[in-house]
Amino acid sequence: MSMGIGLILGRAEATRAVQESLAGKWVWDEKTAEGWAADLAAVRAQQAQLTGLEQDAGRARADVDATLRDVYARTVQGLGMARAKYRNDFP
Repeated sequence: MSMGIGLILGRAEATRAVQESLAGKWVWDEKTAEGWAADLAAVRAQQAQLTGLEQDAGRARADVDATLRDVYARTVQGLGMARAKYRNDFP
């Protein structure tokens, strides 16, 4: 079963909300409500950073594709010129 980041963040938010609502009656040994909040903020910041990196990679890929198209066009043009020059004037 595949879990997306949305599901994981939703479960973490629900756990934090339950922990905050039961804070007076029950104390979690492993992590405090502030710890959950800090972890959730860190995950969201990392997710935002990854989204920015994905956008940067997409822009870089577009630049590379444009450069490759230009190199291909120039290669075709150069081969056409060489074919025309050396068709009857073989060295």
